[in-house]
Amino acid sequence: MTGKIKENQDIFGVPAQRGRETLLEQIIWLIDLRWIAMIGILICTLTARYLVAVIQNGIPILVCAGLLFVCNLGYVVIARRKESWNPRQVILFGMVQIELDLLLLTLVLYFAGGIVNPFTLFYVFHVIIAAIMLPTGLSGIVGFTAVGLYGVLAANE
Repeated sequence: MTGKIKENQDIFGVPAQRGRETLLEQIIWLIDLRWIAMIGILICTLTARYLVAVIQNGIPILVCAGLLFVCNLGYVVIARRKESWNPRQVILFGMVQIELDLLLLTLVLYFAGGIVNPFTLFYVFHVIIAAIMLPTGLSGIVGFTAVGLYGVLAANE
């Protein structure tokens, strides 16, 4: 069905039965989940540095966690303006968040052991979230981004 829109979807691929409120709830859930991820990064970095001494310098990872913190604060501020958003804007907002998360995940993995780090599985996690939240085409882009960034990480080894 190339170039045509299904009856129950708009041009952005948003199903008609899926309301704006549901999309916003998913965005807020993603923001809340990111706070947990930041705590996890801090705990893992401090543990890997000071308890088991498997990394020599945790500062670059903590800088990435700081960037994630700043981004998430920005997402919270932007999400407060949600009253006037249409579903396309919410989807775009979610897409930007997931893509930036993938980029920061790649940086954290780069500084924390590369592709041998077990947290590389979080690439799959982001693709699953994208498949839940985003239309098929955009979740496919997230999948390609994840594969591409993993490839860059692997090539850098």
